[in-house]
Amino acid sequence: MLFEKAPVAMIIISSEGLILNTNRQAESLLGIKKKDALDKLLFTLFDVSDHEIIRKGIHSVKQEGGKKHPVCEVSKYKLSFSPLDDSSQICYIQELFEGKNNSQGNLESFIQKSPNSVAMFDNSMNYIVCSKNWSLEWDFKSKGLNRKSIKGKNHYSIFSDVKEIWKIKHQLGLEGKTLENNRDSFIDSNGNLVWLSWQIRPWYNEKGKVGGILLFTDIITEKVNMEIALKKSEEMLNLFFLQSLDGFFIMEAESPLKLNEGKNKKKAVDDVFNKFHIVKLNNALLKQYEAGYDDMIGLSFNDLFKNNSKVANGIISDLLDKKQQIVITKADTFKSNQIWVEGDYIALFNKEGDLTAIFGMQRDITQRIQDELDLKNLTEGLAKSNTELKQFAYITSHDLRAPVINLRTLISFYDRQLIHQNNKEVFNKIEESVQRLDTTLNDLVDLVAFNEKPHYEAIQIDLKKYVDEIISNIEQEVIQSGTIIKTDFSKVDLFYFSDKYLKSILQNLITNAVKYRSDKRQSKIDISAELSNNNINIRVKDNGIGIDLNKYGDRLFGLYQKFHNGPNSKGLGLFIVKSHVELVGGKIEVESEVDVGSTFKVILPIGK
Repeated sequence: MLFEKAPVAMIIISSEGLILNTNRQAESLLGIKKKDALDKLLFTLFDVSDHEIIRKGIHSVKQEGGKKHPVCEVSKYKLSFSPLDDSSQICYIQELFEGKNNSQGNLESFIQKSPNSVAMFDNSMNYIVCSKNWSLEWDFKSKGLNRKSIKGKNHYSIFSDVKEIWKIKHQLGLEGKTLENNRDSFIDSNGNLVWLSWQIRPWYNEKGKVGGILLFTDIITEKVNMEIALKKSEEMLNLFFLQSLDGFFIMEAESPLKLNEGKNKKKAVDDVFNKFHIVKLNNALLKQYEAGYDDMIGLSFNDLFKNNSKVANGIISDLLDKKQQIVITKADTFKSNQIWVEGDYIALFNKEGDLTAIFGMQRDITQRIQDELDLKNLTEGLAKSNTELKQFAYITSHDLRAPVINLRTLISFYDRQLIHQNNKEVFNKIEESVQRLDTTLNDLVDLVAFNEKPHYEAIQIDLKKYVDEIISNIEQEVIQSGTIIKTDFSKVDLFYFSDKYLKSILQNLITNAVKYRSDKRQSKIDISAELSNNNINIRVKDNGIGIDLNKYGDRLFGLYQKFHNGPNSKGLGLFIVKSHVELVGGKIEVESEVDVGSTFKVILPIGK
């Protein structure tokens, strides 16, 4: 790169004089093109009368083993030869001008005009001249210097932190060696890592002796950092590509597919279908298709979807229009198994609008499809069973109702005095059985009504007024039991909630608290509530007989779960409470201790 940008005309030749490379300055100075000059003998670029002089210069370097750096003048130019290695040399070419120091002056003129970062030094490493970019790149301004004031100043005095290794390299240049490195680094005075490419070349005076060195530099820190970041990103992407549980592949054609030359859609689809082949894939894709690497590398869309070409054509057609397509389809593995895949395919285009590659990501969703099918069948089965159960419950709760009512009426009409003493016990058993059957049917009616899931409609609730109404409905039970009920709704304003659900929840909790009171003390119930984070928290606390949560906690809210042997215990109340609470998105918590009492806390979401 520095060779190409150098402000001096240079041609690299073999030890026999064959041209191996030319830079831009040489091409401009001699009026040649690189492609025409390569592999020609150097002297053929000059007048015939100069050929012999040039041959001698080339062979002089070869014969002296690189110890001499001959200079020869031909018709219009001065040529200086310097060895690069055992098999090649570099030829510096300068246009001849009048005057003793025109050779050096010409070089200085080139450097001053050069767009590159280059400086010219004498044998003591004092500055002779530098380019504008050199002064900018090495921040002369911060040192109070400029391109004019730098002349004659020593490089090591200006840059006192120059490492010894650089001084050695400079000295080798002063001894006639050419050195370069396209990617080197050093730590600057601020402790920053600086990347650069550089080249050190000797320059020669009229006597053919080294007059000093030319130092070319190009700060490439930003470029190198970008390359490092890009490499790291590529490594991470490649790691993800290879280790991902999803299948990945990249398809390419031998050349980009042109889509903007009037090609009809079907022809474009056919070209993609057949001409794009897998060039990279990961292990997850091989696992999906139960295949080896050699089985899949080079496959086309036609191969991947050979039994489902209609789907494949649809994918490609949409890809060309939308640039991305997501599909769920079937695919066949190499072991003749059929799988379901969810594919995400992306078309990649160059700036000319030509299709360059197709990136595909495929996920095996066979199990998911099977689970969905199983869930659908299960849901349909449950829906059918639920319908049948509802029908059975309806028949049971309604069609059996009339016979039970008739039995109860007949029993009530029957004159008990006419019953023989020996049959009274049997009659009482019949009466108890009819009563139990009537109670069971009433419970079934409640359950059927509950499962109908009444429509949720929020209304404005005044909780104190609401609870007072519920207590009024069970006033006789409260008075007969001697229960004292206290309420505290000082922290609750009006709120919106379902009238039907709230009534069911509170009525069941309060009724249970009265029903399961303790005979050892006067029954007390405390009902309180507060608003918090768009919820209403209602607490119902009693001092009743309590529940053994260690024994019954896991089935506390189950259907027909009884924890006491009281005659009025049905096992429905808490089931209905919890079902209604969860139906509206709330939750219920309970604390209870045997012979101490229970506290139920209901948290319900409210809104307008």
